[in-house]
Amino acid sequence: MGPLTRPRRSFSPEVGQEIVRMVMEDRSIVPAARESDMNTGTLNNWVTMCKHAHPAPEVPLSGPVA
Repeated sequence: MGPLTRPRRSFSPEVGQEIVRMVMEDRSIVPAARESDMNTGTLNNWVTMCKHAHPAPEVPLSGPVA
């Protein structure tokens, strides 16, 4: 490892799920990643995977046509 690299960290599935949940609810990725001492790109990947695995239900754009 060079002088600018950090040792690779690992997070338990529970911790990872909690961080992703915070972002999915109302947090921005950058502050959540900083508070968790993790790379923003990693957290973004986790959030993207979660969104693909659990898509939000589609909301109709307008009411029924009469």
